[in-house]
Amino acid sequence: MASATEIGDSLAVSCSQPFGFPPLFAIPGVRARLAFGHTDVQPKGCPLPRRILLDPSGRSLLIRFRFDPALIDTVKSIAGRRWDGQAKQWTVPATAASEALAKLLPLGFVAAAEVHQLCGSSALTRPVVTRTVDSEQAERLVQSSLNPKPSAYRAREDVGDNPSPPFAEWPRTVMEARTPLPTAPSAPSAAPQELPQELAARAGCAQQPEATQSWSVARLNLFVRNALRERFPRDIWLVAEILGLDRASRGGQSFFELVEKPQDSDAVRARVSATLWPDDRARIEYRIRNADDPFALEDGLTVRLKVSVELYVPNGRYQVIVRDIDPVYTLGNLALKRESIIKELDRRNLLGRNRALQMPLVPLHVALLTSLEGEARNDFLHELQSAPWAFVVDVYPIKVQGKHLVATFTRALDRVRRHVERGARTYDVVVITRGGGSRTDLAWFDDLPVAIQVAEFPLKIVIGIGHQRDQSVLDQVATSVKTPTAAASLLNDRVSAYASELETHITKISSRASANHTRARQALRITAQGVTTALRALLAQRRARYEYLQDRVTQSALHLLRGQRTLLDRASMQIVERSRSHLRLQSRELDTLQLRILSEGRVRTILARERRSVAELEKRLTRTASRPLEESRRALDAIDARVALSDPKRLLERGFAWVSTKADGRTLRSIHKVRSGDLLQVELADGTLLAVVESVNDERQ
Repeated sequence: MASATEIGDSLAVSCSQPFGFPPLFAIPGVRARLAFGHTDVQPKGCPLPRRILLDPSGRSLLIRFRFDPALIDTVKSIAGRRWDGQAKQWTVPATAASEALAKLLPLGFVAAAEVHQLCGSSALTRPVVTRTVDSEQAERLVQSSLNPKPSAYRAREDVGDNPSPPFAEWPRTVMEARTPLPTAPSAPSAAPQELPQELAARAGCAQQPEATQSWSVARLNLFVRNALRERFPRDIWLVAEILGLDRASRGGQSFFELVEKPQDSDAVRARVSATLWPDDRARIEYRIRNADDPFALEDGLTVRLKVSVELYVPNGRYQVIVRDIDPVYTLGNLALKRESIIKELDRRNLLGRNRALQMPLVPLHVALLTSLEGEARNDFLHELQSAPWAFVVDVYPIKVQGKHLVATFTRALDRVRRHVERGARTYDVVVITRGGGSRTDLAWFDDLPVAIQVAEFPLKIVIGIGHQRDQSVLDQVATSVKTPTAAASLLNDRVSAYASELETHITKISSRASANHTRARQALRITAQGVTTALRALLAQRRARYEYLQDRVTQSALHLLRGQRTLLDRASMQIVERSRSHLRLQSRELDTLQLRILSEGRVRTILARERRSVAELEKRLTRTASRPLEESRRALDAIDARVALSDPKRLLERGFAWVSTKADGRTLRSIHKVRSGDLLQVELADGTLLAVVESVNDERQ
C-alpha cells in the first residue's frame, strides 16, 4: 500500500514499491491523494486514471477507464474479457491477470496491490526503500505511469497509420503554461538505490541496458521515447511540405505527413508522420488568417513548423507534434517561387506575349476554363446573361487548386487549341477564372508549364483568378482582372464600346446618306426631265420608222401576192393551151383514123365511141385544168388573210406591244439582252411608252 503526505504545494509520496514506483518523491504544483488500492490520483484538471482492480471474489479483474476506442480494442485482445453493461466496466478472468498487466500497464493503467499479489509480482515483497526524485523526473513519472488522457484530447487509437499519442503527449503549450512551484524539502530518506530498469525508463532516468537482459516491446518503446525526448528536449523548427492533411482526422485532431521532395520533382525523399491537436490548429489557423497576406493550410504547401519529436509507445510509431508555424517563411517561399517563374518567362521573352495580343473588337465566342463546383462560373455567366449581347460560352472544366490543377489546366487549354486549329469551333477569347481563396490557393497557378502554355497561346486570354491584394504569375502573363465578374464585365464593355462606336458611325452614315439622297433626287429630277424630252423625240422617230416599215411590209406583201397571182394565171393559160393542143392533135389523129376505117363496117361504131371518149376526155381535161387554178386562187386568198393578220397594227390592237431598246432601237426578244436600269421603248396601238428595267426574273429558275 502507499500513503501520501501533503508538503506545502507539493506532494510527498511513499509506497511499499508496488510494480516499481520510487519510494518517495515530491511533485511540485500538485495536490493529490495516492493510494494504490481504490483511491485515485487526482492531478488538478485531469480525469480519473485508468484502473485495474480485483473483484471481491478474487476470481476476476475489473478494468475501468473512460471511453476510448483504442483501449477497447486492446482490452478485447485479452483472453476471456467480458463487458459488464450495468457496472460499465470490463471483467477479465484472474487467470489472465499477467496478460492484462503486460498489455495495459504500458498504456497508463494503475493496478491495485491485490492485482500484483495475484500475479505473484516480486515487487510486492521488496523492502521499503526511500529515494528523492527531482521535480522534473516526478512530473514525467506521473505522466508516464498514470498516463491519463484529458477529455479534450481523447484520441482514437484505431486509425491505422495515424494513432493518437497517450496523455504524456499533451500539447506542449499546456505543459509549458504550467508554472512550477518551489519544491518543498523532501522527507528524510534512506540511501538511494538503483531503480529497476523498467521504472527508470518510465521515470526518464533510464540506465544503459545490459546485453543479457530480456526486454518487452513496451519497455523498448518507452526507452526509445525517453531517448528521443532527451535528444530533443525542446521544440525544433522543421521545413517540409504538407501531405494528406485532414484525410485521417478524428475528433478534431489532424493526422498527416510532412515530406521532403527534391527540387523540381514530385518524388518523396523523406517523410515523417505529424499530429496537430485541435487547440494548436485553431491557434495556427488564427495566426495565418490574420497575417498580412492570409493563406490556409493545405496539401502541397511548404511550411516551417515548430514541432516536438515523439514516439507513440503503444505501436512504436515515430512522429512529430505540430506546435506552431512561421507564416513569414511560407509566404516568402511562395514569393520566391513566383519571382523565379517570372524571371524564367522574362528570359524566354514570354512575359508579355499574350498580354500584347489585341482584344477582339466583338469577343462574343468565349472559351471558359473554370471549376464546375465553385461560384466563379455562375458569377461569370450571370454577368454575361444580364448583358444585351449574344455571348456564346463553352465551359472547359478544370481543377482550380490542388495537385490536379496543372494536368486538368493543360489538358483543357490543349482542347481549346485543337478545336481552333481544326476549325471545329471558333473562339474570340479564352477566360480563366476561379472564386475566392487564400494566397496559397492562388499559388497553385504559379507553375512554369502553365505560365508558358498561357504565354504561347495564340488567342487572347483573360485571367480572373486574383483578388485586390493577391496576384499570381498568370496575372502578369496575360490580361488580368480581379474577379470572374470583372472578366465578364471586360468582355461586355468591349462589345458595348464597339456597339456604341458602330452606332456613331451609323448615325454619321445615315446623315450623309440623307444629304446625298436629297442631292440625288434633285439631280434625278433634272435628268428625268431631259430623259422625257429625249424619249418623246425618240418616240416620234421610232413611230415614223415603224410606219415606214409597216408600209414597206404591206407593199412587199401586195407585190408578192400580185406576182404569185400572175404566175398562177400564166400557169393556167399554159395548161389550157397545152390541153387544147393535145386535143387538136388527138382530133386530127382520129380524123385520119376515121378516113382509114370508113371502108370497114364497124368504123362508124368505133368512131362514134371514140368521139364520145374524146368528148369525155375533153371534159375531164377541162375540169383537171381548172382545179389547180381554183386551188391556187384559194391559196392566194389564204395568203392575203395571213398577211392581213400579220399586220403589226392588228397585233398591237389585240394587246401586244413592240418592245425595243432605247439606246440602239433593237427589237427585244430575250430578257438576257437587258440589265437592271436599261431604258426601253414600248409601242402600243395608240402610242409609245418609255420604261426602266428594275429587275430581271428568269421563269426557268
